[in-house]
Amino acid sequence: MERLFQHLNLSHVAIALPMLLCSCIEDRTTIIFGRVVDQNQQPVDSIMIVVTGSKSLHAIPLTQTFSGKDGEYQINMDVEKNYVMLNVNIPPYSIGNPKLYTRYKVSKTQKNGQQINTCCFADIGKKTQWDFELGPK
Repeated sequence: MERLFQHLNLSHVAIALPMLLCSCIEDRTTIIFGRVVDQNQQPVDSIMIVVTGSKSLHAIPLTQTFSGKDGEYQINMDVEKNYVMLNVNIPPYSIGNPKLYTRYKVSKTQKNGQQINTCCFADIGKKTQWDFELGPK
């Protein structure tokens, strides 16, 4: 064992130690926010936004919130290390989203201000904006 320590180069320890510390204290605090509007850019309240997390091949619901009177929503969460991906969506089913089910469908999405055709992954450990535009059903 002493020989192993004798052969350890101090520069190797200096390089490896910060990498070990970073992986242990990696900040996985994630903020997801945005706005829900109709086709006339008017805010839509009471729309459920759900965040699911992926562990290997399984998507698990993690949290949800509703848009406010101004159409805005925000979710702050600490994501466990075993989650590799987050998905943000507005579920179309009627039980949790009766206003959406009876009046609207999601017609456009924007990530961080950019129109996007694929939906809706959030970056773990970062702040991501997802805006949803709803069209008439």
